[in-house]
Amino acid sequence: MRMLVAAALMLNVTAVPALSQAGYGRNEQLDKLHEQQQQRQKQDEKEYNDTMRRLKTDGGAKVQNDPWRTVRPIENTRR
Repeated sequence: MRMLVAAALMLNVTAVPALSQAGYGRNEQLDKLHEQQQQRQKQDEKEYNDTMRRLKTDGGAKVQNDPWRTVRPIENTRR
């Protein structure tokens, strides 16, 4: 009897991982959510690339911004 239970248990242990890989019970909502995330990611990537292309053609920043200009000491003209 113990051998029969042990054999049944071993069969069950080896069959469970195979069932989990078969794709039973796929969730359609998760699939839709995944598709939406992929579309959003593609859209964000396209917007980013368009912005980078636009900045490259504009020649970059035309105004120089120096936030430390008021912190630097005045150069000593006497030497």
